[in-house]
Amino acid sequence: MKEDSAMNTLAPSRTPKEITKSRRIGVLIYPDCDILDVCGPFDAFHYANHWLLRFGRTDEPGYQCDLVAATPGPIRTTLLTFCNVIIDAARQWSIAKSTDINVQKNLSNLVRYRPNGLPPFSIGVPTIA
Repeated sequence: MKEDSAMNTLAPSRTPKEITKSRRIGVLIYPDCDILDVCGPFDAFHYANHWLLRFGRTDEPGYQCDLVAATPGPIRTTLLTFCNVIIDAARQWSIAKSTDINVQKNLSNLVRYRPNGLPPFSIGVPTIA
């Protein structure tokens, strides 16, 4: 398969232009929806915009995400699926690395309570990481 080198060439290192046109994307949010179903699309379109700028493709429309709900105001979501996926992945990793000498030596520093968060990911929010 022939690679389209023009499409994959980074923009020259100069002040990047801005994306002036946007496609509007509506992300539906409803009571008890899974938070990943909301955050996932926002994250994906954020990175799509990032790479359009990175490759200098500012003549193409970017993406603007909007939340769409039946009524205005706060919406309660669930983190259950997200937490279960993270817990399961951590358990599988722990089992797979149980005999790794480096993991055994550093395990006490690996996961711990961080009362002030874990910058730059969470700041000022107690975090277990």
